Amino acid sequence: MSHLFRAPSTSEQLFRYGERYKWWLLGAITIGNLVAALSMTSFYVAGPALMAQFGVGQDEVQWAYTGYLLATAVSMLSSAWLIERVGLRRCYLGAVAAMALASLCGALSPSLPILVAARMMLGFAGGMLLPMGSIVTLEWFAPAIQGRVSGLQGMVMVLAPAVAPALGGLLIDHFGWQAIFLMNLPCCVLAIAAGLSLLPATVAARTAPPLDGRGLALLTAVTTGALVVVESLPALSLPGSLTVGAGLTALCFHMRRSAAPLFSPGLFRFPPLLWGCVVGFTSGCCLFASTYLVPVFLQDSLGYSATAAGAVLVPAGLMLALALPLGGWLCDRHDLSHVTVAGLLLFAAPFLSLWLAVRTGSIGPLQVVLALAGARLGLGLLLPAPNLGALRGMHGRVLAQSSMLFHYARQMGGVLGVAAVAAFVHARSGTAPAGTAYGEAFLAISILALATIIPALRIRRTALPLALRPPAEAPDE
Repeated sequence: MSHLFRAPSTSEQLFRYGERYKWWLLGAITIGNLVAALSMTSFYVAGPALMAQFGVGQDEVQWAYTGYLLATAVSMLSSAWLIERVGLRRCYLGAVAAMALASLCGALSPSLPILVAARMMLGFAGGMLLPMGSIVTLEWFAPAIQGRVSGLQGMVMVLAPAVAPALGGLLIDHFGWQAIFLMNLPCCVLAIAAGLSLLPATVAARTAPPLDGRGLALLTAVTTGALVVVESLPALSLPGSLTVGAGLTALCFHMRRSAAPLFSPGLFRFPPLLWGCVVGFTSGCCLFASTYLVPVFLQDSLGYSATAAGAVLVPAGLMLALALPLGGWLCDRHDLSHVTVAGLLLFAAPFLSLWLAVRTGSIGPLQVVLALAGARLGLGLLLPAPNLGALRGMHGRVLAQSSMLFHYARQMGGVLGVAAVAAFVHARSGTAPAGTAYGEAFLAISILALATIIPALRIRRTALPLALRPPAEAPDE
């Protein structure tokens, strides 16, 4: 059986699969990303069950969500270095194995803090996997079809998570919340088998600089401090604020002086990456905040069971799966900033309608289903466009660092978005009916999506600076 664990070379894989190999490679990476997506989306309907199990409120149980997103964001900071240092294959297999172990620990958790720790371990491993899809797409596929490839990859990734909330709700109602951790294990086995068979051997880069541990620690401190500040709203957390301020100051000073920083500060001189990260942050805030908020609203305000709340989310997930190829097709044929703006408008309108329905007391299950489906249609355009606009034309180390930055910005937006809506609903429910608090949160999400149009219009196709181009693209002197 030793041949099963021998890493084939890239040339061997190309000889075996021919031109189709790049699709097989992307498929293997997508399976790993699918595990990360399942571990996140199946958990959306678990909040009320966890609150009942551990006797806590929404302000405490939401750490199971934000802890996952926080760990994902932090792990992304070292993903570019780790992929370059140990290779894509080892990084992928190690991350999937860690997710399997974390899922088992989560199912056996006797208390909420241990469960949160298991979720953070899941998030940390998932964060290593997320940038790999963009790296393979941009390294292996021609620019003319990268939009369609991103759309197809996204469609496959959301087909299973589309039904994950319904499946998660069904498992919770019949077998308890532990089952949503155990459902990850078969997927992890499949992902490891695909990785062993399809991912080529990669030689660790001997010239890769050492990991910028100080920069990683400072940015992690800033990320955690920002989460603490948002968690404490409407009050102001002095320790969190001081951590963010001092951490940002020290980080800027360190990045200027370090010979091998966590990422090159010069990357932000490329306008599409800068504005793409801004759009990634704000759209991530809207995406994750709304995805967290809707299932809790259905169960807490409208009295749905976990199974029913999950079932309401299924049509929206299927709509997203169908919309992503359309978004990729549009990205290959139209200005990426225009596709992004269209996605933002389609995303914002349904949440504005939900706010109006909650305010007038006319909300019903059909309206929720239609609103969520419309918002997911917008996401089908919004997910691939900023990513491609920020990263197109990059290669090698520059691509790995830029992909890490973009996904970190989107994930960080998700962390703060979930924390903000949870803190807002918890605080507002004490002075107003719960339905009103949720409605106002829907309105805030809609306003933020509309405000994101301003930076989205700045994502224009721009020539990559000479300092960021691979040597083959630099003009002859």
